[in-house]
Amino acid sequence: MSQSNLILTDTTLTVVLQERIDTLTTAELDKTLEEALGQLASRNLVLDACRLEYISSMGLRSLFSLRKKVPYRLVNVSGSVYDVLTTVGFDTVIEIEKAMRVIDLEGCQVIGHGINGTVYRLSDDLIAKIYAENIPLDLINQERKFAQAAFLSGLPTAISYDTVKSGNKYGIVFELLDAKPFADKIHGKPENFAHYSEVYAQTLKQIHSTEADVTVLPSAAEKYHGWVDQLAHLYTDYEREQMHKMINSLPERHTTIHGDYHTKNILMQGEQMLLIDMADVSYGHPMFDFACTAMTNKFYPTTMPETTYTFMGADAPEMLRLWRSLLEKYFDTTDEARIREIDEYMTRFALLRYALQPAPIPQLEPEMVQKIVADAREQLFPYIDEVVGKNFF
Repeated sequence: MSQSNLILTDTTLTVVLQERIDTLTTAELDKTLEEALGQLASRNLVLDACRLEYISSMGLRSLFSLRKKVPYRLVNVSGSVYDVLTTVGFDTVIEIEKAMRVIDLEGCQVIGHGINGTVYRLSDDLIAKIYAENIPLDLINQERKFAQAAFLSGLPTAISYDTVKSGNKYGIVFELLDAKPFADKIHGKPENFAHYSEVYAQTLKQIHSTEADVTVLPSAAEKYHGWVDQLAHLYTDYEREQMHKMINSLPERHTTIHGDYHTKNILMQGEQMLLIDMADVSYGHPMFDFACTAMTNKFYPTTMPETTYTFMGADAPEMLRLWRSLLEKYFDTTDEARIREIDEYMTRFALLRYALQPAPIPQLEPEMVQKIVADAREQLFPYIDEVVGKNFF
């Protein structure tokens, strides 16, 4: 192994491993690693296994001996080498990252599309969510981590496998056996509505009754407070104080929040509902879910009905009917006065979520941002005191 196998930056020293680490090459590896330690200083050490095809027991001992001297990451590990390392327990003492698989999406069916990316069907039992170019890899890996935490807590979410790359975009592969978009079950099929609206409501109740892993998932309230703080250039101090007050009016809960519960983020696998967008999973009061769902199911279909099918997969009357049904089934009431009161309460929180849109979606057009701020000043801030202190849960 030559000097060209050492790559230095201000913060990292990377050692690119050779194709084979065996009896003949281990001594050369040890020499290179000693050289690397001499140049490490305060840098982080990374071993890049992008070329590594085989490692013997002697090579394993060499890497283990290095770990006793200094912590390091082993990255771009092939599947076969990864299996060897995990079999002997290396993953318990060394941070190991598998090489990212590259996939070809040519000819794959698009089964969902949103602001952050597109969902493709790879085969009968696999889908891939491919993110937009502006979504960094660390946020994608974070969503995968959230999805795993949700699955382990018992929520009906797809099982996530690899993080993959397609062209210059990254994505996550999920297992789904012959799943169909939820919107397809209700759009143009009024005979299905009663059944699937019941499934929709009961799944949301299940999410909200599930204890969250607060060591993995973030707080929804803290996320909302952070968005408010980011928008000091759009809202006055008083307006931001009012939004903070509205958020603080919700009692603390450690149950799960999906964060983006609408028809495009749900697939049906037979009669089971599966959640496929887990980027906003968090913990907190159920109102944080209803804020988003009221925005997508009530506010947008009411104010922009012509765009509803494009974004939701169902038309405006269907989404409004689904919203009404959700309130009836979730809160177990058909009393018109109570439904109206709950709906008005939810609508104000939908307007809060809408007012905060420029924080999580910084790519919004300036004209849209101006409209959001104007709408908030007309429809949200004058009514905040009316909703603070109420609680329908």
